[in-house]
Amino acid sequence: GKPEYQRMWDEDLAQPVEQVGAELRKHMAWLQSETPSEQPAPAQPQSQAA
Repeated sequence: GKPEYQRMWDEDLAQPVEQVGAELRKHMAWLQSETPSEQPAPAQPQSQAA
């Protein structure tokens, strides 16, 4: 049941690839925006721009 599933989940998160991925994501500034207002505006087609 749940205890067995949690054990398997914890083992998966302890894999080296997960640890490396977490470290790499720390260096990806574009993944760390805190609010939607910090995200760039969507691009407009040339026909609609200014």
